[in-house]
Amino acid sequence: MTAGRRPVAAPPVEVVSDATRRSLARHEARVAALAGRRFVDLGDAVLVHDEGSTEPWRTWLGDVRWPADTAAFDARLVEAFAMFATMDRRPCIWVEHGTSRPRDLADRLARDGFIAAEFAYRMWLRRADADGFVEATRVPSALDVSVHAGGARDDLDLAAAADAAADVLSVAFRVSHAAVAAEVRRGLAVDGGSLVVVRSGRTVVGAGRSFRLGRTAYLSAIGVGPKWRSRGIGRLVTAILADRTFRQGCSRVHLGVDVGNEPAWRAYAALGFRAVGPPASRFILG
Repeated sequence: MTAGRRPVAAPPVEVVSDATRRSLARHEARVAALAGRRFVDLGDAVLVHDEGSTEPWRTWLGDVRWPADTAAFDARLVEAFAMFATMDRRPCIWVEHGTSRPRDLADRLARDGFIAAEFAYRMWLRRADADGFVEATRVPSALDVSVHAGGARDDLDLAAAADAAADVLSVAFRVSHAAVAAEVRRGLAVDGGSLVVVRSGRTVVGAGRSFRLGRTAYLSAIGVGPKWRSRGIGRLVTAILADRTFRQGCSRVHLGVDVGNEPAWRAYAALGFRAVGPPASRFILG
């Protein structure tokens, strides 16, 4: 989606506190560390650093709470530039509209040469609002679903499942098969990670991951093969992952979805997910 463009349609919104929105943003950042990236709490922001990838969307600052004073803000931005330069990464900052500080952070970044490269909804579902999951998790007779729990290292079955998931996730997210398989394997090596793989015969048609941290879970990288989209597979994967986390004691689950991916956010909304605010914006230095 190009900078400045707004979606024609939008998912239903649930009004939540700024503290809740910030806690979800920080939870996502901490979850990234479970899959192999580095998480650093900088006090006035959080850093997620992928030491193995130079893609700008893999290393970013979030939950930014910088000073409004112009001189102090500029000085903090210079420090951020230096930090990204030390990591040899292109500066990338997520702006959560309404909770990031200063309130005009997006405008200031644009004036300093950043461009808005992505807009994404954060959607959540609370256990108390999860209705109808019995039907949503029912697997059609033409499909086979396998669910894999993390926490086991050097497990050949989990390694095979990670490779199978990469068959579809690498295509869905346009990332190399080897990189996706490696990240999925890292995620399955930790407690709280789960993987769902959907097959039609021998063909992998869908996959998705979740990470449980505390009583909150994050759904990550839900993908469906190009020829299998619009058949309810993404909704099935999402429902199985969410239902599993609730059964494991989580009180809420959340995910991020591009504003332009209307089929996906409509599928999530059909399960009861609600956007918790306006779309967040990912700014990268132009």
